[in-house]
Amino acid sequence: GCAGIEMIEENYKIKNKIVPLVVYCQKGNEDTNLHNHMDFEIILIKKGRARVQVSGQHYEVQAGDLIFINPMEIHSVTVDKQMDFEHACMCFDCCMIMDEVLADALKGEKQRVRHVVTSKASGAEELARLVEQIVECDRSNSPYMKMEMISYVSLLFVRLLKCGYVERYQKESKSVLFTAKVLRYISENYSRQITSKEAAEALGYDQSYFCRNFKKNFHACFSDHLNMYRVAVARTLLEEESGTI
Repeated sequence: GCAGIEMIEENYKIKNKIVPLVVYCQKGNEDTNLHNHMDFEIILIKKGRARVQVSGQHYEVQAGDLIFINPMEIHSVTVDKQMDFEHACMCFDCCMIMDEVLADALKGEKQRVRHVVTSKASGAEELARLVEQIVECDRSNSPYMKMEMISYVSLLFVRLLKCGYVERYQKESKSVLFTAKVLRYISENYSRQITSKEAAEALGYDQSYFCRNFKKNFHACFSDHLNMYRVAVARTLLEEESGTI
């Protein structure tokens, strides 16, 4: 994900005040824990391999592959530590798409983009080139940045539509719905002392059922994941503060 956690206070507005889009180009083998956000996210794998989870589905990805994460989809990235890893990531509000009908359908969970387009798939080279152009546009600080970025994002979605990568939204599984409810609860309550018992009661689950499913979906107990979430929040806030000094 963009910041490794749910997008705190729409941080693209802090990092890019011109358009509701933020670009990250990162090297390193740091994993991204399960999270979700309101924004559309695109990841281009530039080097290495990783295992990506999106809405309960797992994908093995490598250099040249593209990952598309629709608004509110729960996702994580686990990097292959045996190889160097590098990727470009961008998060943006769907208003960046010129086609308002498509933008509303994506935000309203009526349509979604296929999660993974491999490097050899139809249109992959052009999609990767458009992602790279958005990255370069972000770096250029051009006075025409807003128009350029909207054009590139819209062209990218034209290519996705032409290749048949935009699909009708399918109803989520119970596991995905459980994970989404828990993530929302944690994002709204992490700043105070909460326990698995309290979380289970607030969400309407039996505690033993809650703990068992939490461990199954998050691969950690509730308290450990909560601590990791708090650390990620603190790190993001520190990065934002240092960027404004």
